[in-house]
Amino acid sequence: MVEETQEIGAFFDRVASNRVAPASGSVVALAGAGGAALVEKAAIHTLENRLGADSEKEMIRDVRQSVRNHRSILLSLAASDAEAVDALFAGASDETDQTVLERATGIPLSIADSCSSILEDSLGIITAVDGAVAPDLYSGLWIVYSATLAAVRTVETNLELIEDSSLRSQFEARKNTVLQDLATNVGELEADSSIDFEVSADRSPE
Repeated sequence: MVEETQEIGAFFDRVASNRVAPASGSVVALAGAGGAALVEKAAIHTLENRLGADSEKEMIRDVRQSVRNHRSILLSLAASDAEAVDALFAGASDETDQTVLERATGIPLSIADSCSSILEDSLGIITAVDGAVAPDLYSGLWIVYSATLAAVRTVETNLELIEDSSLRSQFEARKNTVLQDLATNVGELEADSSIDFEVSADRSPE
């Protein structure tokens, strides 16, 4: 654990430096991955303790695998975001490279989409967890939810810099879909559990 802690510490040292990357996108993606890992943990322990039908156990296994896949995606997006931010600020010109800006917008949008999907996956286990692992699940969901909103905020900031109106509209549409899905998933999670997101996910798409 000491070695892993040192690696984590080294990453945050790079964040808390004068380097342009890693920055918010990478941190948000890693936060989402951490939340996903907690959801996986809840699924694993729920599966170990479950005495129900085989079909229910299979559903929990499917949730675990899907969330695991999203965790892997988020880790990859964390690295991709750092590369995009490095490229975005690499030039000496004051003009923003629109191609790089497209990547720097699309990556956090993918982060938000993946995080929202984790919340949707969690609907499959929200009513199955027992008291012992509920805190892990709820903490994971809160982290993933917050990561979704943080990634969306980055997208909204970068959208203001995109000159191509058609491309900007495409990103806007994708962002609005993520927000709509987020609001739906959060509403269903709250209805099926005692968790309260105090929804700011009810913000209407612009």
